[in-house]
Amino acid sequence: MSDPIAAADAMVAAIDPGLTSPGVESRDVVLVTGPWLAGTTSLVAGLRDRLPEHTFVEADELAPSEAPTAVVNGGGHAATDITAWDAAAHADIAAHEQTDITTWDQAAHDETAVCGPTMRAADLAVEAVRRRGFTVQTVVGLDAPTDATTAYFQQPHFDHWEQRVRHEGGPGGLRHALASEGDARYLAFLTAGDLCSENWLAEGVAAVEAARGRGEPAIAHPELNVVFDGQKAVYINIAQDSPLFTPHYLGFRDYYDTPCIAPREAYVENGYAIGDGSEELPYQEPRFTIETMAAGWQHIVVTDTIVFRRRRDFDLPTESPGPIAGPLPAMAIDRIRDLGSAQQ
Repeated sequence: MSDPIAAADAMVAAIDPGLTSPGVESRDVVLVTGPWLAGTTSLVAGLRDRLPEHTFVEADELAPSEAPTAVVNGGGHAATDITAWDAAAHADIAAHEQTDITTWDQAAHDETAVCGPTMRAADLAVEAVRRRGFTVQTVVGLDAPTDATTAYFQQPHFDHWEQRVRHEGGPGGLRHALASEGDARYLAFLTAGDLCSENWLAEGVAAVEAARGRGEPAIAHPELNVVFDGQKAVYINIAQDSPLFTPHYLGFRDYYDTPCIAPREAYVENGYAIGDGSEELPYQEPRFTIETMAAGWQHIVVTDTIVFRRRRDFDLPTESPGPIAGPLPAMAIDRIRDLGSAQQ
């Protein structure tokens, strides 16, 4: 059997005898690759945290003449793969900012492994906003947690997260309860198993603060929601002032998913639907979106930010038939055209 390397050298020599070897240098590193939006950066961060004895790099950290000793292909499921070594419960992360304190709360029920990447992503986002000068309080909210969930969050790795146990019976009631506690200026929720880009919290808080400085009460959404695992999709969020926005769309589906950043009063005064069973539906957001718009809140989109939304085969977003906003006054046939407009 011929030597393939020698054959390649012979072919190059036949093309141009003056060409020499490029001088490839081997580096003792593991290259992590994957397509755009595959979560490669998060995968690298997780691998570095869990396997510190090895050096993990992305493609732009290698020189053209350098070759890694091994390659990990994240493919389209890099974020999913990380869950093999991290865990979580039925969770939502909420971020509060109290004067200068931004708090991330994670609400969990029965998730374990899927929350590891969620917590890591939240930690990175908190570090980024702290570098902007904000002080941050981190809180995990547990909604009727199972024994496995309780044990998971009691591990020392999460000692820097305050834990609050509630029995609200659903994500809507849990978020409402968390929002009503404390005096934080801003709140942001991230569901168990989800991930966010490292800049999401910092850029989101900055956008809301800038709007507040202009006298505009605002609720910030990521530019992209990337759905992975049980379902796969990419949603581009539409700002309320976009020419593509129409309030009539809210009669069929919400423009926005749960993850957003807003002043605490937006949640307290326009809480998620609770007490009528609707909190068990995944797309409770239509009511929150509609009522905040009717109250004068502007829904804005923060450029270059992403929230990755996990959809499992058996969770509420997958099993539910879709959004139910209910009979809200702002959706009346003679009022809906003004929803979200300056004339409302």
